[in-house]
Amino acid sequence: MACLKPETFLTEEEIIAYLQALADKPLEDIELSKQIKHPLFKVRSTVRELERLGFILIEDEKNAVTEKGYTFLREGTTSSAN
Repeated sequence: MACLKPETFLTEEEIIAYLQALADKPLEDIELSKQIKHPLFKVRSTVRELERLGFILIEDEKNAVTEKGYTFLREGTTSSAN
């Protein structure tokens, strides 16, 4: 199977956790921090990295999953299940 993970300091598990948390609805950083139980500074750096990778879009201070993010989530979840 081809590796879909671009060069990043995030693990595949971290990417999937954040994308799953945002999959149902866009969240602000503070809401995301509470949901995934990570400190706000970690959430903010991860959100910046996910945006750089094109997996999320930040609009009106809310983080939303992009089509690329949903594709990674499907592929990552599928590969983790095998």
